[in-house]
Amino acid sequence: MDLEEHSIEPLIKRRSCEVCGVALTEEEIRAALESDGRFLCTVHASEEVPLDDEELESPG
Repeated sequence: MDLEEHSIEPLIKRRSCEVCGVALTEEEIRAALESDGRFLCTVHASEEVPLDDEELESPG
């Protein structure tokens, strides 16, 4: 039986921002793996802040 050696570390498929293509830092890659999996630079990740329920309601 032939066994392959496997790394415990997850495979990192992306090393650049999905939006602008800039190379990601290790911290940005780690944040993507720990969150929703979107590989974004710090600038674009800060733009992805979810809105509060109050902000979603239209003024009325």
